[in-house]
Amino acid sequence: MDRDDLLVPTLKVDPKEIGWCFISNYYDAPIEGLVYFRGEIHRFCCFPEDVPDQKVFVVLELNPEEMEFQLKMKEKFERMVGTHWSYDENGNALPESSATPESAKQYYDSKQGEKYIGPYDAKVIAWFDLSKDVDGVA
Repeated sequence: MDRDDLLVPTLKVDPKEIGWCFISNYYDAPIEGLVYFRGEIHRFCCFPEDVPDQKVFVVLELNPEEMEFQLKMKEKFERMVGTHWSYDENGNALPESSATPESAKQYYDSKQGEKYIGPYDAKVIAWFDLSKDVDGVA
């Protein structure tokens, strides 16, 4: 399976249908995290080979255990690092909060060895292209 097998034209959606929920990895633009899509939270990610020029993202359907883990990591990030990458259903940034440098280091140390769920690891239910968006955050 390759990229073209995942980027089925019928699954392409307008970026306006996507709302950021939590950006868990960022390098010049989002790399991965959670999005609001059609009333539900889903995982999103780019293709690793696209970084640092990532513009195309897939929306993945995770099983309940994987989604529970993703939501726990979001909560852990907000508690140990801050809320600066979290958004509500309307696209508004959550009230800014930050933690200590020590707790941030503990968070990132705890992520070592964490299972990565990429474009080929779960069912793609949609994809979107931000190539017309300047900073990658719609």
